[in-house]
Amino acid sequence: IALVMHAKAYASSRDKQYDMALKLFSESEKWGTPLFFEHWGDTFLRLNKTSEAEKTYKKAAESGNTGQNLSVKLSKF
Repeated sequence: IALVMHAKAYASSRDKQYDMALKLFSESEKWGTPLFFEHWGDTFLRLNKTSEAEKTYKKAAESGNTGQNLSVKLSKF
């Protein structure tokens, strides 16, 4: 179920259905993976919600995301 929820939330975000994306990310947070939190942060950033994006990116890092993309995103805060 976690992967399906992540896919639906990510697809909603990519389709600019941000309210739906945020709802889906929020509802499935307990199953969140490092990449899940990074994608959630990307959605916040698209909405110029920078403090929420930063918090969510930090959660991605704390969850074990060591990717270069995340490092670049975090360096902007």
